[in-house]
Amino acid sequence: MPLSTLRALACIALVISLVALPVPARQDPRMLYERACMLDESNRDLAEAIRLYGQFISQAKGPRSLAAKAQYRIGVLYERLGRKMEAQRAFKVVVAQYPDQVATASRAQAKIIRVAKGKSPDGMPIKRAGPSEDGRYLATFTFPVKELLSQPVTDTKRQRLYLIAKRESEVTEEGNKRGLRRVGRLVYWPSTLVVIDIKTDSIIKTVPFPVYLGSIAYNLANDRIYAAAVVDGHIKVIDPDTFATEAQIALPGYPGGPTPNPNTNKIYVPCQGFAGNDKLFVIDGATNAVTGPFDLNGSSGDVVVNPATNRIYVRADERMRVFDGRDNSVLADLEGLRVIEVDPVHNRIYAQVWSNSQIVSLAVLDGDTHDAIIPFKTIDIPASFAAVDPEANRLYVALPDANQIAVIDTASHTEVSRLTTARYPNQLTVDPSTGKLYVCDSLNDGTNMLIAMSKEALEQKDVPEEFFDDFDSADLDPAWAVREGQGSYSLKENSGHLRFRSAAPSGAVPYLMLSRKFRGDSWTLEAKVSYFTGASGGARYLRFGIAFGESPEKRAMLPDNGVNIVRHRDDWNGCCPGNIAIEFRENAVYRLLARLLPNEDEVYIWRIKRKGRTIMIKRSDDGTNFTVVAAHTFGSQIDGVAQYLFLTFNAHNNDDAYADYDYVRLSKARSVISYQPSAVSYTDLSLLLCLLTTDY
Repeated sequence: MPLSTLRALACIALVISLVALPVPARQDPRMLYERACMLDESNRDLAEAIRLYGQFISQAKGPRSLAAKAQYRIGVLYERLGRKMEAQRAFKVVVAQYPDQVATASRAQAKIIRVAKGKSPDGMPIKRAGPSEDGRYLATFTFPVKELLSQPVTDTKRQRLYLIAKRESEVTEEGNKRGLRRVGRLVYWPSTLVVIDIKTDSIIKTVPFPVYLGSIAYNLANDRIYAAAVVDGHIKVIDPDTFATEAQIALPGYPGGPTPNPNTNKIYVPCQGFAGNDKLFVIDGATNAVTGPFDLNGSSGDVVVNPATNRIYVRADERMRVFDGRDNSVLADLEGLRVIEVDPVHNRIYAQVWSNSQIVSLAVLDGDTHDAIIPFKTIDIPASFAAVDPEANRLYVALPDANQIAVIDTASHTEVSRLTTARYPNQLTVDPSTGKLYVCDSLNDGTNMLIAMSKEALEQKDVPEEFFDDFDSADLDPAWAVREGQGSYSLKENSGHLRFRSAAPSGAVPYLMLSRKFRGDSWTLEAKVSYFTGASGGARYLRFGIAFGESPEKRAMLPDNGVNIVRHRDDWNGCCPGNIAIEFRENAVYRLLARLLPNEDEVYIWRIKRKGRTIMIKRSDDGTNFTVVAAHTFGSQIDGVAQYLFLTFNAHNNDDAYADYDYVRLSKARSVISYQPSAVSYTDLSLLLCLLTTDY
């Protein structure tokens, strides 16, 4: 069939399908307004509420006061969605078109000022951004400098997220300002409750409180928020609809984070300030009556509740005291463990294993017997906070020291991947209704951020960063991590190069190291480097390479798995020009050593290519002709792990050798997207054909 005929038939089919659509009847304006208000007040489908308000304004024949209010609410809803420009335009329309509605116009004028300054609806300057270009972040919320964030908690009834923005400071820094509470050397500032819509990941409201609040919890059993006024010695009971404080429950000492058991309507609060024998108190959610104290025989920490067994786990130093929720009796002391998360659906306990004041592993325990099911041997660095999604069989563990989040399959007890998007992840929360992960992240400049990540993004496999660093600026790209020590680097000493100098060791001072982290199992790394091996006697090793799975050690040695390219010179008496060594190291054993002679100019272009588990290294002296000099296939231990490009050295009795890196390029392999047929309706197909065959 000719293309012109196909085009005509497709477009006719599209027209017929469109003509057949029913035409909605013109709706009563008042009904439009009422439907918009219902969605607005219940915080549901804000985009539809905006549309209905706008339709009401265009059809309204009633009081201007109602039209002005509808226009004002459009601005408020845009504000909730984090769309500042649209909000500002909506408020300006109120001021311009409804000046006779004095009260509404005045409120709109005040909102214009707040939106222009980038503030949230209630005044705290929280900057919202997102979604990110790579699709991993649905939204990010950046808080003012020095504002700390509490553990976020979810309100499944309203689909909200609550957290506290709080601030502590040194007395010397803030002096004795009025209205601030001082305890020892710290000053505690009034806190703010932040309310976020989980559906739209936008700020609904910020609620200032006159006291410092350390943490927050939501109790589904009685539909109330509980906040710990730490230095004021009480727990606030807050109505989540009005955010009014309904009650203040006094507790002795310094109350910590309240933790509810929604099955029993009991709230558990640890309190410090009892000379090493801190206490646990129990609040009845129905009456606000307090039971306790119950001894902890140690300095108290977090409380974790297992609703499946009605057991309460309270940290006291490096152990957990286990209480029976029925009568608050002590069931056990779990020595050397800190429970950080519970999966009540599968009745599992996740705990840090401690030894000599160090975290050595993360283990999963049976919720009834506390017997270890299996240790997570793949997590060999300190794990702080965790969040579980029982429906997805996923455990997310914050690894702040590695700037990562570990993703664990709880069905097989294996690590699936590492998320490298967070900078210093600490607090984690999963929303059970959507599977979204919320991460509190501390940034280098003293600010804190809340990140919303979708369930789909959490299942994405990590891909490498693509970067091209040609070292043509006076500053090193901040993606490079610098481990200070003997030696130096400079981007100013020789324009267009990164000059990396060695230095003789002195005692236990580590060698200088630059490293850059990336991920992925299919990439090409290229680097141009020239060497000056010095004129003095002694030995020196100018190194660069790739480390798999863990950051390189400080003293210029490879970790258990990696690739090392070394320009070596061992010249104690002016005799030996040295060589270039290619080293593969697998499971702490050298698998291959290739030794090459240096060229006259001492300038090389290295190309390292990874495809799955195979690493191939090529060398070029002219940038055009490349020769394979070494290759090796690793085992499964390098699958899905973080990787580190590193520059470093060894030196003995000399400090005049250096390497000039002209550039370092990393590129990922391109994937080919194949066409996969799927079920398509005839109407969709006709529309697709019409679009594909129409000339624009």
